[in-house]
Amino acid sequence: MIDLSDHDSPYTAIDAKLQSVAEAAPVKPAWYEGLVRLRPQSTEEERLEVYRAVRNSGLLPEEAGFFLVSRQIDEIATRDADQDLQPYEERMEQIEAECRFAEGEIWPEGAAPEGYEKLRQEYHRRVEDFGWQSIGFPHAEGPHVWIEGVFRGHEVSLQVLTYAPEDEEPGMKLDMSGRKRQRPP
Repeated sequence: MIDLSDHDSPYTAIDAKLQSVAEAAPVKPAWYEGLVRLRPQSTEEERLEVYRAVRNSGLLPEEAGFFLVSRQIDEIATRDADQDLQPYEERMEQIEAECRFAEGEIWPEGAAPEGYEKLRQEYHRRVEDFGWQSIGFPHAEGPHVWIEGVFRGHEVSLQVLTYAPEDEEPGMKLDMSGRKRQRPP
């Protein structure tokens, strides 16, 4: 039986529905054991493993399986980005507190304390936005991953599509780095 004690978790309803799907099947699916072992404290990766098995079983409509897995991947990506940027945020907040800086206030150009501007630039040099669009809305590109940020002083916007566009061959590559690449022998 699935633990339904954590009513605030979005996983409560998802896991309960998956349990009812499994119980309605003529034979318990292979992923059922993994599902009933999931708890509110289960890792996102453990949950992703079970949800991939659910999707691959074919017991759900293709779109539902796709959403289940893509949502879990988004949870992992968001968690990892938050963890990577947390040290920058904590250090900037520490400097702001030391300077008695009000929340939402902005230092005038050149007035920030020593080291703060460099720290802020390092924070923003990283990825500014990223995500997974599972349905391709509002544009018709279909499912894709996107990354926006600054790399070596240049603004970057990258979109990796799940499927090749109709007018392009699958696997097409475009190298804009200007570096010469050696081909393997």
